[in-house]
Amino acid sequence: MSQLKIENLCCGYPSRTVLKNVTLTAEPGKTLVLLGANGAGKTTLFRTLSGQLPPLSGSFQLADEDFRSFSLKQRVRELAVMPQSESRDWPLCVEEAVRLGRAPHRGWIFPLTKEDHHIIDDAIKRTCLDELRDRPITELSGGEWRRVILARALAQEAKVLLLDEPTAGLDLKYQHEVLHLVQSLTHDRQLTTILSLHDLNLAALFADVIALLGNEELIAVGTPAEVLTESLIERAFGIPVTILQHPVYGTPLIAPRSHWEETQS
Repeated sequence: MSQLKIENLCCGYPSRTVLKNVTLTAEPGKTLVLLGANGAGKTTLFRTLSGQLPPLSGSFQLADEDFRSFSLKQRVRELAVMPQSESRDWPLCVEEAVRLGRAPHRGWIFPLTKEDHHIIDDAIKRTCLDELRDRPITELSGGEWRRVILARALAQEAKVLLLDEPTAGLDLKYQHEVLHLVQSLTHDRQLTTILSLHDLNLAALFADVIALLGNEELIAVGTPAEVLTESLIERAFGIPVTILQHPVYGTPLIAPRSHWEETQS
């Protein structure tokens, strides 16, 4: 089991601290969703956990081992990252791009095994890319490219998934399909999954745990019902909301209220 434990983590840049004293645990088999306004530190936290940024202070451990002590080879085997944006200048087709997920296991020069091909095919099918497997990635829509990046992460077979805005650029159908896929893989394979979202109602439907960021700190951690309250949302996003109950699932349903309405009441 690959529990990811973050303790008193401060992250940011030499000239600016973005997040202070974050203590958070991501458990295997549970989908943890990061929420917060633009600039709250979600991407900075991902960059720190993936090793792109050194922590300013504090620590984070994977399966009780200090993750900073891992070699690059260990990191890419244990952790798969889906960045918020990624260029696609290489002349690759979809299947070739997904194959890159096997590089941490096979290297760049060794031929793929039968098992590798099975894992790649499964990742392509799970992300509904079968009909696009031979298409150049430069000809994909933004949403199709997001699914390719997710398929590559699945092919990597890492124990930890860090997904920064995995639904960006996707229409309503694929937003739900991708999040259903992430949720089922997390539960079935006991993955440790952290993802960021902007849509509070999607977070309410798909998160097991929500971590709410704001004002350079971790404001609250808990179930959707515990975190998605009127007071906490207004504190994090600076906008009044009304919390309703989803008519089908019973999860919180967030309805923003305008400042104009507040001043008129």
